[in-house]
Amino acid sequence: MKHFKLLKNIFLRKIKFFINRDFLPKNPQHDDIYIVEFPKSGVTWLSFILGNILISLEGKNEKVTFYNHHKYVMDIHQQASSDFIHKYNLRFVKSHLEYNQYYFFVIYMIRNPFDVLVSYYNFKRDLGYIRSFDEFIRSDRYGINAWVRHVNGWLFKRKGNNHLHLIRYEDLLNNGEESIGKMFDNLGVILNEK
Repeated sequence: MKHFKLLKNIFLRKIKFFINRDFLPKNPQHDDIYIVEFPKSGVTWLSFILGNILISLEGKNEKVTFYNHHKYVMDIHQQASSDFIHKYNLRFVKSHLEYNQYYFFVIYMIRNPFDVLVSYYNFKRDLGYIRSFDEFIRSDRYGINAWVRHVNGWLFKRKGNNHLHLIRYEDLLNNGEESIGKMFDNLGVILNEK
């Protein structure tokens, strides 16, 4: 029995190793910046903000929309197998993955879990989820335990080689300029007031 548990643990570690490696861009760069969240915590909104800042830094006359946002912030769950060209000095990659040791620079978006779970439930329901909200929040896959596991993984399981910048959805909502300014200061990029 002891040997079985040991083999099982080794097998699970190897599986996790390959799964985490699968959630890297096809052409990963050392300085990729991963913006990570538990689903429905606001990372798409943050992607739009970041994309528009990148456009502004490049001096282009464009605007980020739902149709082109993937050109500015790569979604690892949709574009992992494609070549993502490093167009800007900063390359952002969006992910919903639980802690991944291969994500070196991370901006972690966190939001009030009640608001997250209500939004996530409505999103899943629109996709055909038929169980009650009570069952949803108790689900290990979608509910509060999944949220806690995700947040704890990024805040407490990180190794010393992962760099993390925490950004709260509520701070971005209430004082976006300051939140974005602090984030870019941390990235070493000075933004003008515009």
